[in-house]
Amino acid sequence: EGYIEDVIAGRDLNNRSRWSARGQLLWEGDSGSVRIIADKASTDEQCCYGIPLQNSPLFSALIGVNGGPATSLAGLTGATGLLTPNPEGLKASVSSNRDIAEVVDEWGVSGQVDWDIGGLDFTSISSYRDWEVIRGQDVDFNDTDRAYRAGDTIAYETLTQEFRLHGENGRLDWLVGAFYLDEKALNNSTIRFGEDAALFNDLLVAGAAGAQFFGTVGPMALPAGFGVTAGLPAGFRANLVGASFLQGALSAASATAAFNTLAQLGQAGAMGNTTAQAQYNALLGGYNGIAGAFSAAAPVAGRGQQADRFEVDTQGIALFTHNIITLTDQLSLTVGARYNKEEKTLTANLNSDDQVCGVLQSTAPIGPGAPSINQIVQSIVAASPSAAGLFTIGCNPVVNTVANGAYSDTLEEDAFTGTLSLSFKASEDLLVYGGYSRGYKSGGFNLDRSGFNITPFSTTKPSTDDLAFDPEFNDAYELGAKYTLPNGGTLNTAIFHQTISDYQNNAFSGFNFITFNVPEVISKGIEVDLNTPLTENLNLQAGLLYNDAYYNSTVALDPSRPDSETLESGSPIAQVPEWSVTGALFYRRPISETLEVTAYLDGRWNSEYTTQTLSRDPITDNEAFAIFNARLGIGREDDTWSTELFVRNLTDERFYLGAFSPPEQSGSYNVYPSQPRMYGLTVRTNF
Repeated sequence: EGYIEDVIAGRDLNNRSRWSARGQLLWEGDSGSVRIIADKASTDEQCCYGIPLQNSPLFSALIGVNGGPATSLAGLTGATGLLTPNPEGLKASVSSNRDIAEVVDEWGVSGQVDWDIGGLDFTSISSYRDWEVIRGQDVDFNDTDRAYRAGDTIAYETLTQEFRLHGENGRLDWLVGAFYLDEKALNNSTIRFGEDAALFNDLLVAGAAGAQFFGTVGPMALPAGFGVTAGLPAGFRANLVGASFLQGALSAASATAAFNTLAQLGQAGAMGNTTAQAQYNALLGGYNGIAGAFSAAAPVAGRGQQADRFEVDTQGIALFTHNIITLTDQLSLTVGARYNKEEKTLTANLNSDDQVCGVLQSTAPIGPGAPSINQIVQSIVAASPSAAGLFTIGCNPVVNTVANGAYSDTLEEDAFTGTLSLSFKASEDLLVYGGYSRGYKSGGFNLDRSGFNITPFSTTKPSTDDLAFDPEFNDAYELGAKYTLPNGGTLNTAIFHQTISDYQNNAFSGFNFITFNVPEVISKGIEVDLNTPLTENLNLQAGLLYNDAYYNSTVALDPSRPDSETLESGSPIAQVPEWSVTGALFYRRPISETLEVTAYLDGRWNSEYTTQTLSRDPITDNEAFAIFNARLGIGREDDTWSTELFVRNLTDERFYLGAFSPPEQSGSYNVYPSQPRMYGLTVRTNF
């Protein structure tokens, strides 16, 4: 059952419904063996939904919280279900007319051949995997039907082949090999406006305008031609944008000045000032023309990102070797190297029909000798960068039509990686070691148009260079020791330092995941692991990890936007606690000649840590917490059958798995909550 309640439809969200099957065949002979493994799995779940943690002041006012005008949402399809945040209650609201199902189908087959060739060990591993997910999404994460995904498809077909040859020659234990990868990735994406998109945008802008302007001008002080009634201004979004544009065309001043200018001229005209009345009429006429263009281009249900199709074909090869040289009976040197070469080919065809973008990107003059709407927009944003958010409401990067069209690109890269370590067996019970390794993660493309560096007023088709991210390299140093305790247990310690160059940060924006490079990340610390029997029937496992992981570079996340947020050097990596302590007790005792009972308790304590990278707010950070799991079972000693009662999250601890700011709701935050206490029964049989 799902552990989040949809207060609109009463359905369970974030449930689990899946099955899998796996089988294998093994042939063994005098000189080798052949193993074939096949598997198939499927899921069909209402996943994955984030619950509201905090509403912005503006959004709170819109939904009637703290005395706000609740009646302003009367025209929205799900107005009665909007929630005051209550994350402990595990409740959420979903647009009743939108599907958030996630259906995954996958299957795979692999074959491994191990053969003795004249004293050499030859291994061949072949595999093929087909994976596909079809999903829907309520993009706004509440029951106002503003935006949605329907029938999005992500699919992978992956073929790999590896050959290895292993042998020993005196003090040298050597291995050489080759690896081949052929992968096809597909992403078919849709993000479309819902039934409430136009009205919600009007309300959103009206709320912002009311907070900024009504305090000084007052709704009843505005001229009659302004379209103001005793309640909400009709078509206010179009009116506000039109007034802002007009004043921007005249003096590049703020929208406040536009309101004041019109109000003052209108009031003066009403008092008999004919010059002011003429100026007012002229301004109002120009403003109404621009406002009319926006009114005609209001978001229409079903419009937006219609069928964005991305495909990436990847071809990769690698040659590698791994060698252990026994220098003395106590001293060993390990040397490994790998050459990686990869080519990724991107093709894409993008189609969006958002009408608002067309208005913002219009380069036609609004009148004789006057600038274009596009020029006015740019002058407004230059004077007030925060105004960019106003225009993004109607022309978000995920539906921006300037990115429409066909694309193709190719990334080629090669890299050398490897490892070098020295180990010394100081005694029968103690091994000390030190080493260096260089790791590599290939670069790639963001398969989403929001990866483009575009603004609502961009007029030039973007480049696939915006979608590409660079390969990541990790230079890791480690010193450690492994000690065998007198009772047969083990105690391991390690000190590590990693410098990650061009770190591939994968962050959730509310619409999607975007990967971008951070020039440098540091991770350093110490790790201790203990595994020891306490009695004949009781075993203890324990661990301690200190990990100081942080960004060592300052990065503007979207340099093309004047209001882009910045990732500051020294800030911590999301989802990485500085301290972690783990422990487990396992008890096993026979109760008859054939039966035994088992009991297991494990726990983990984490220090506080952040849960998000983009638009981070301390409210979404996790405080320090501990979580425990337990099992109690009975079964045969030969493991032919067993049954267990289990409890996960024994103390019902609540924490956040992730967090994000929903699209176009700056100051609002949603979180993915941890599972509450879960209990159940497991039955196993081996035959």
